[in-house]
Amino acid sequence: MRITCDDVDDFLVNVMEEGPDNVSQKVIYVSYIKKPIDASSGTNFVVKLGILLQASVVMNTKDGEGQYLLEMGQHCGFDYVDKTQEFKGTEKATKLKKQIEDFCNQNGLTTRPGVIDM
Repeated sequence: MRITCDDVDDFLVNVMEEGPDNVSQKVIYVSYIKKPIDASSGTNFVVKLGILLQASVVMNTKDGEGQYLLEMGQHCGFDYVDKTQEFKGTEKATKLKKQIEDFCNQNGLTTRPGVIDM
């Protein structure tokens, strides 16, 4: 089974509902994904990147009978690698990643880079 959430808050609610003690290996995997959106005309130089924060964890069920994948992907905005050097997408993703790290620190969990793929 796989459960997918669209934002960090829903993801963390699901972890809390099942219980942090039921997080497999006590690890939540968190990564930034940068997708090229736009290239400067006539070149291959990317000037706009879509920023996505992704988190995943294998949860053990409360009854100990099984496991499931809990994942989250939240679009955080855009970065501009041009003369503006505007990185609002990365700034938001960094803030949300910190929210997950703080949750982990408060609940005896750790974060690692990566995405669980089944």
